[in-house]
Parts: sequence; C-alpha cells; structure tokens
Amino acid sequence: MVTSTVTKAWQFTGGAITDTAEEIEAKLALMPEYERDCHLFYRLVISRWHPGPGLAAWRNFGFCVCFDEEEEMELGRQYQMLVRRKCTFKEFYAAYESSTLLALFESKGLRTDFRHLDDVLRGSPLRFKSVWSLKSFVLQEELEATPTLPVAVDYGFVNCKKPADFAALKSLYKKVFQSRQADPIELHEAAIGGRLLEYIETLMKLKQSDSKKFQGLLRNHYPLRTESEFEQPVC
Repeated sequence: MVTSTVTKAWQFTGGAITDTAEEIEAKLALMPEYERDCHLFYRLVISRWHPGPGLAAWRNFGFCVCFDEEEEMELGRQYQMLVRRKCTFKEFYAAYESSTLLALFESKGLRTDFRHLDDVLRGSPLRFKSVWSLKSFVLQEELEATPTLPVAVDYGFVNCKKPADFAALKSLYKKVFQSRQADPIELHEAAIGGRLLEYIETLMKLKQSDSKKFQGLLRNHYPLRTESEFEQPVC
C-alpha cells in the first residue's frame, strides 16, 4: 500500500512510470526543500488523506487554521479539487514557493473562506506567526514532541521548572484551541502584547490558585521587539 501510494503520487506529478519506490525516494532527497514538500503533500492529497498536527505540512498548507477534523476534511477536499482538476504540479509548486497558494485557489474558483487561511498561506513556506507552531505542538499526541524556540519563549514554556508545569501549560493552550470563542490571531496578539493570562481569562474561568500559577508561567519578554512575531519554518 505504501509503495503504491509513493509511485502513484510520483507518476501523477510527472515522474517516470518505471521509477521504483526506492528510486523515487532517492530523487526526492536531491530536490529543493519546497519542491519536496509539494511532492510529499501530493502523496496525501491524491490518496484522500490530509496531514495531522505532527507533520509540517499541517501548518505549511494551512490545515492549522481549521477548528476541527470536519474543517480539515473540507480544506482537504479543496486541495483535492485543485491538484486533480485545476492545476499542474508545476503551477502548484510555483505558487507554494512564492507564497501565492491563496491566489491560486482564488484563480480557480475554489473556497478560501477558512478563518485565517490567508494569514498562513500568504507567509508559507517562509514565515509563520509562532501561534501556528504552538497549535501544532499542543495538539500533537506524541509524548516526545517539543516546542520550537519561538514557541517556548513567546508562550511561556521556558518558564516551566518541572514537568508538571510544562504539562499544565500545554493542557491550558490545548483548551484554548478547543474553544470556539478563541481566536489564534488574538492569542498571538496577546502574546506579543504581554497579555496572555488576561486574554485566556476572557475565554475560561481559572481557579485562583491556577491563575496565580499561570501568571508566572505565562510571562514573556513582550512587548519588546517587532520582528520575532514570525518564526522561520521548522520541519
């Protein structure tokens, strides 16, 4: 099944029908990073799958803006229509590399009305607000997952002195992203404004003891700088 998926996607993007799975992987390893990203994403899309939070593609192709699995599936369907019927692989790769995937969607008459999809796709694959990597991190089930440095600094994980603090902070952010009242961009703005606890307490009521604990954990160095609201992509 895996071999079939690899060869099917490779041929779909213009690869030689005679290439074996091993030859395909060797060729992908020599490709520019962003072209390889697109090839690997095509494997998912043409198989009617979509990436999860543990894959860089979940953020890079905008699935991080979806509230739930249903929205992710709908965005996946839009990508399926785009790559199967509306554009060539070269067009898709060029749009991804130049951060114009949103414009490609719009030019083909496909849905782009997912909240904040424009924020991600107009920066991807070069620049992302750190909140999207935060969301990817806290929604991962893998125990060994760790936050990127911008996430750790901006959202308080560097303040955690013990595993229990780290787990509590991760759980808190997970609740934020699972709340329909929450807005990731507002959370981001709260972070760079040094108002994380204030914003989170507009979404949920915390026990007095928890509020005091999180007051310390949610401290960051903002507002001090202007450039670091974005982070470089981390695979």
